[in-house]
Amino acid sequence: MPPILATRSFLLSSLPLLAPTRRDGSNAGKVPAKAGGKSKKAVKKPKEPKKTDRKKRSKEPVMNVDLTMKVVVKVKRSDMPPSRPAPSRLLFASDYIKRQSSTGASGIEKLRVAFDEWSSLDDVSRQAWRDRCKALWAEYPKRLAEWYQNTDKETLKAVKRHFKKKGRHLPKNPHRVVRPSTGYMRYLLDYFKTCDLSGPLVPAFLTQGAKNWQSLSDEEKAPYLEAARRERTEYYRKTGRTPPPP
Repeated sequence: MPPILATRSFLLSSLPLLAPTRRDGSNAGKVPAKAGGKSKKAVKKPKEPKKTDRKKRSKEPVMNVDLTMKVVVKVKRSDMPPSRPAPSRLLFASDYIKRQSSTGASGIEKLRVAFDEWSSLDDVSRQAWRDRCKALWAEYPKRLAEWYQNTDKETLKAVKRHFKKKGRHLPKNPHRVVRPSTGYMRYLLDYFKTCDLSGPLVPAFLTQGAKNWQSLSDEEKAPYLEAARRERTEYYRKTGRTPPPP
């Protein structure tokens, strides 16, 4: 049975009123809960850390190490290739400065005095230094070939990177096997010997040489093609590479 509520009208008379009810039988006059009221929540207990097996954990690696990481080889002064011989003028200046007594002059002033002394020499005196320069240049390919032979691959790669970083090119191995040229290139070399290449018409000579090669018969091309075939066979024999299929 719904509860009875007592209210007052404007005539100051109290009349019993029935509280409205809903269809489901619940009381519509129920006072709602206060806004902003906090409901008490159950305090959660902190979770206990999971127990791990120390034996299994000890077998795991402490840190991930990349075993495939490349080792960078540092370039030392002793790893560098032999330097190219200096010209005869610099050879004389270096020897002249060593023979002079040490003074307070700077290096540029000493070099200037040495060059003045070189200018005062006659041709006979200069020829001795020129012969010395030629002898050094004759020994340079041998020294460079020995350096290539005694240097391992990793050090050679590091030296190449060093030269590339400095904007320079590493001197080539004098004993390297040169790639063979084709029969067409052999014909062009013979054709250029008959042309005047001092002018600006070199591209025109290339075009004319290509037309002449196309107009040759098989018998005229045979010597150039045969020489290229022999050189190609010798190249693959020395390098040990497999020639590509024809």
